[in-house]
This record gives sequence, C-alpha cells and structure tokens, in this order.
Amino acid sequence: MNSIIQILLSVVIPGLILGYVNKCLNSRGPRLLYFVSAATWFTNIQSQQQGGPQQNLHVVTIAIRNNGNAVARRIDISHFQWPVYFQIVPFISHQVINDQNNRPRVIRLDSLNPGETVWISYVFGVLIDTNAFIEYVRSEEVAGSQTRMLLNPVVSPRLVKVLGVLILCGLIFIGTAIWWLYPPAMEGVRELIKFPR
Repeated sequence: MNSIIQILLSVVIPGLILGYVNKCLNSRGPRLLYFVSAATWFTNIQSQQQGGPQQNLHVVTIAIRNNGNAVARRIDISHFQWPVYFQIVPFISHQVINDQNNRPRVIRLDSLNPGETVWISYVFGVLIDTNAFIEYVRSEEVAGSQTRMLLNPVVSPRLVKVLGVLILCGLIFIGTAIWWLYPPAMEGVRELIKFPR
C-alpha cells in the first residue's frame, strides 16, 4: 500500500508542477499590437472637376496583429481624426460606429485570430500627425499597445530544447526526492500518531 502511494506521489506531484508551468506559459490570451506601417502624401493632385482646386492627400497604413494565443473579439479602433476613405486588407467583417454627435469615430472588427494581421489604409485630406490620429485600439479582453514595428514572438529552437531538458531534470529530481523521502516522512507521521498525549 505504501509503495503504491509512493509511486503515485512521485508521478502526480511532478505532473501537477509541469501542468502549472505549462498553464503559466500558455495562458496569455489575446495580445493586440499595432503600428503605422506606411505614411506618404501626394501634393498638388488635380480634382476631377475641370479647373477645380488642387489637393494634398495623405495616405497612412496601420497594421494590427493579434500576437496572443486566443481570439480577440470586438476590436475597436478609435480615431481622433476621421479619414476621407479607409480600406481593410484582407477584408474582414467590420462596422463603423458614430460618436454622440453622429460623426463616424470607431471602426469595429468582429475578431482577430491568433497570429492574424490586418492592415487598414486611410486617405486624409489634411492630416495633423501620422502617429496621433489613432486614439486607441482595444478588444473586449485587452487594450492594444502601439509599437514601432510589428513584433513576432521568436523563440530559438535551442532555447526550447535547453528549457525542456532542464524541466525534465527538475521533474526527475522532484520524483526521486519524493521516492526517497516518503518512507522517513511516513515513519515520522507514525511516531507522531503513537506519541502519548
């Protein structure tokens, strides 16, 4: 009976520790990153009307990526300045939400899967600042963070192997320690139970 409990403890406890470590490493949820990927302008564009005024057009493209490991739902992209036109590539289901004054303010994307990236290109007549026309990017679960470039998580295969070996050695050590310490611990418990009161 004691050997069965000893074997179970030497297997179950390292398994629970490994499960907890795995949960801590993989329970990030969605993680939204966005950045301005391109900004350009066209000066002195002739309007479609003959003899119409010349215009300056500003084109800005932002990239939004879910770098987490869960689906991000209802992503809102709020704007300080609304564009003349925008386009989402690849096209995904979205809607435009108006503010209190019935002016368009927010683009809402239905969802972004883990590792999925969308680009939104904007056309402005007059642009105040290419880095400040977005008020915020957020989903139901998390607020997005702006970066200077789109960062993909890159883990070295060698690092994964080293961590795997270290975790395996730690689990073997914990299992062996439980295996060797179980009998003396049980003897101590038996002595405490026999101790006269």
